[in-house]
Amino acid sequence: MYEKRFYRDLFKGNSLKFFNICVFETDLSIGVSENYCNFENSCNFESSTENTIIYRTALRTVRKYRQQIQEYIKIHPEFLTSLEPIVPK
Repeated sequence: MYEKRFYRDLFKGNSLKFFNICVFETDLSIGVSENYCNFENSCNFESSTENTIIYRTALRTVRKYRQQIQEYIKIHPEFLTSLEPIVPK
């Protein structure tokens, strides 16, 4: 069940543009410098976040590493529910 991350509002400032990426349990709030956006001409968050270069790159990267985590969980299911570090065998 999704819970609003109230603490994320503490980091929002005038110099960053934020967007969220969620893939399974991975839930990221990513802030991008407006200077970078203007320089790269790659983030127009007002129109459609999903169509920006930065968003697509971040989503592709999260999916790649999330897939690796899912594969690891298939081999080591205890990793999914452990609340403590797991010592490799």
